[in-house]
Amino acid sequence: MKSSLLFLYFFFSAVTLMAREIVDGYYLTLKNDTVRCKIEPRGLEVFDRVTIIDSTGKYITYKAKDPNGINGFGFVYKDGKYDYLAKADEKNDFYFFIVEETGPQVSHLADLREFVRNANYL
Repeated sequence: MKSSLLFLYFFFSAVTLMAREIVDGYYLTLKNDTVRCKIEPRGLEVFDRVTIIDSTGKYITYKAKDPNGINGFGFVYKDGKYDYLAKADEKNDFYFFIVEETGPQVSHLADLREFVRNANYL
């Protein structure tokens, strides 16, 4: 029985590790400089934090409400480009929201939690 449980533990651990994808991306410094990196996306939802892998292979986690953090990040995943910016929601909680549309005067940000709730293709 113990050997079966141990086998299942290692099997599911291996499957979980294989499911983790690392994709090409970038992050925006507080001065809005673009730095290329690798990103491990955890879905396409709104993020309160993101983990990037820098050019030396170091894993760094940034929180959306970190005064010494980053302004945003983006990555390419399954033929789609996803860009996120750190913004406060109506409760003044900070998240990385996906950029829906940009222009010279305004950036529209979509709260993907609402988008996913209303999506009829999932």
